[in-house]
Amino acid sequence: MHHNPGNAQHSGHGLAHLEAWLGDASWDVIHFNHGLHDLKYVDSQGKNTRSKEDGHIQIPLESYGENLEKIAKRLKQTGAHLIFATTTPFPDRPSGPLREAKETQRYNQVARDIMQRNGIPINDLHALTLPKLTDWQQPHNVHFTKEGSLELAKEVARHIRKALSIQP
Repeated sequence: MHHNPGNAQHSGHGLAHLEAWLGDASWDVIHFNHGLHDLKYVDSQGKNTRSKEDGHIQIPLESYGENLEKIAKRLKQTGAHLIFATTTPFPDRPSGPLREAKETQRYNQVARDIMQRNGIPINDLHALTLPKLTDWQQPHNVHFTKEGSLELAKEVARHIRKALSIQP
């Protein structure tokens, strides 16, 4: 099991660091996601902002799609089993940088279309968490409680075991 160093951040960051993260290792399964950082608002210096007037969405939807297409293409070259995780929901305008809840559906749909075209299975964490959001997510936040994080981890592990043909 390996996790890229630090936070994978937005899809542009992921694309820029993908080769370093992959290295020369042989990969069995790669479970990946971008989206939550893509759709947040930043100012002209790239710093988080809570204001549409002072900022813009960090990675516009069209660029997000272009980045994911390139990431998917490169990851397919590894020969690993690939799994893409959808961006989880959050309350509208949570604490921290401005994010609008409606954007998750738009970004997830672009990601779904790309993954489908590339034959990459999807771990729909958005659908998993949506009915349990008030129980699993920290109030007014994009982050999850310990219980919510555990449930997300179980779902990720289930998809990885399936890709490896390992019974639970």
